[in-house]
Amino acid sequence: MRIHKPAAAGGRLGALAALLALALGACDGGGAKTDETTADNNVNPRPGQAAPPAATQTVTVGEAEVQVTPQVADIERYLSGGEPAGRRFPLAFVSFASGQELREEPNGSLATLAAILRAHPNARVRVEVQHPNYQQDQPSGDAQTRAGLVAAALVENGAPPAQVAATGVNGGQEQDISTAFLVVTGK
Repeated sequence: MRIHKPAAAGGRLGALAALLALALGACDGGGAKTDETTADNNVNPRPGQAAPPAATQTVTVGEAEVQVTPQVADIERYLSGGEPAGRRFPLAFVSFASGQELREEPNGSLATLAAILRAHPNARVRVEVQHPNYQQDQPSGDAQTRAGLVAAALVENGAPPAQVAATGVNGGQEQDISTAFLVVTGK
């Protein structure tokens, strides 16, 4: 399996350091919480410049504070809240190249999501990847393979394997690209 992570833009070293701390076991399993929201996405980059960072939110997992995408913060809030399991979240920070290559935005959202799953030991999730299959109503092999890549990346980043499952879903003929989702099946 190959995971492609483009180079991080400047100013993300603190978030990367916090992710490294989580990966090294700084998470004490004490739950996670969302503290604040910051946004700086009103600036249009010039040609040749990197795009500004997307709006981020600070999530506290164990003892570490990490800047995450609003999508990851929503998942954490949902796992911490009283709403029953069954909600489906798009994983827009994940994409796929041809074949067996998973691409993740440089914000390290899969590593943070893995830390959040560790902080919620009763949580169970299923990674679903929709992929077009023009010849039958069954999911394509690519859908199952790609779902497995995302699930494996979560486990490689520290999510307990018993918490993570994967399945491919037929995206239909109108869908041209694979789309990844995280379905919370237990809390």
